[in-house]
Amino acid sequence: MKERNGYQKYLEPVGEPYYAVYDIGPYTFAPYKVVWKYIAENLTCAVLSTSSDNVMGEKLIIPDHRLIMVSLDEPTEAHYLCAVLNSSLSRFVVRSYVITTQIAPHVLGNIRVPKYDKSDEIHKALARLSEKCHAKVAAGIDVSDLEEQIDELAAELWGLTKAELKEIKESLEEMG
Repeated sequence: MKERNGYQKYLEPVGEPYYAVYDIGPYTFAPYKVVWKYIAENLTCAVLSTSSDNVMGEKLIIPDHRLIMVSLDEPTEAHYLCAVLNSSLSRFVVRSYVITTQIAPHVLGNIRVPKYDKSDEIHKALARLSEKCHAKVAAGIDVSDLEEQIDELAAELWGLTKAELKEIKESLEEMG
């Protein structure tokens, strides 16, 4: 263990033991997390939380290294980000440039997600739709109707026409 580069570079110089835990910080304990699989065919996000409405009660959820995580303090902002990233528009961008076994955090550098604004009606609507999607999926109910609404709002968010949205969705389908 003492031979690991990470240990030699970061932990040994400050006297940390070789059995230290890496990449843990305040973000690890945030109450809301938007996550997606690092190794996956498509970008598919979900919101995890430690709130009392969580099926697991008040247990803290800490994703492992196979999930990419964005930590947030507010549930509405987390659901907004989840909806935007799950839109066909975001999935098209990601699918057009990533190796499907490496959907890493760089996604956020390639998709311009506007900062959440609690007074913006589109932002609030996207968050509500994400919350509804999570509830329907938990109940085993199809969410394609909600996904269509998310796509339309995401297109409006980015100033795309219905024709442009249609072309993007068709291209996404062709990509498989």
